[in-house]
Amino acid sequence: MNYLAHIALAPNNDNARIGNYLGDFVKGREDCLRKCYKSEIVDGIMLHRKIDYFTDTAPEFIKMTALFKTEFRRISPIIVDVMLDHLLIRHWEDLMPSSLENFIESAYKTLYKIVDDDIYPEKCRKFTKRLIERDAFRVYSSMDGIHEVLCGINRRLKNRTNLPEASHAILQNYVILDSLFMKFFPQLQHYTKEQ
Repeated sequence: MNYLAHIALAPNNDNARIGNYLGDFVKGREDCLRKCYKSEIVDGIMLHRKIDYFTDTAPEFIKMTALFKTEFRRISPIIVDVMLDHLLIRHWEDLMPSSLENFIESAYKTLYKIVDDDIYPEKCRKFTKRLIERDAFRVYSSMDGIHEVLCGINRRLKNRTNLPEASHAILQNYVILDSLFMKFFPQLQHYTKEQ
């Protein structure tokens, strides 16, 4: 899952959302994290890890990544992660209780709390500032935006890949991706509510 989905799946409070967003930026055992962060933030980090495990092992996610394995090999999960946020936006009104616009504005306000707080890793603070400034969550709504996101990820990878070329393959598989997403995401929502 990518950033928008992680925040959307978190309990509706700032600390839980921050924690679920932080999952890609902080590592370590739960007991060590509890010495550094508020309890709700650590609960969010742990939820992020559970969501990632659920996603990576879901049959629908495996089928989605298989669509890109031949051409994109090890980076196929990155492509699918990005598409999951795109597809969430596409189906937002059917899947989520609040409007997308209200949610995005609320999410940015929450994430801005990370930017100037040195309790969070510097890399995370810089990335979060850029994410908000670029209005990244709205970028995910279009295929041009998806291409921009894939290019940005590729620039951040140590070893450059053919990730920017994935846009064409996404379009070829869009209907299948959409169908698999609509089977997968409600299951993930149910799973997170039980955690």
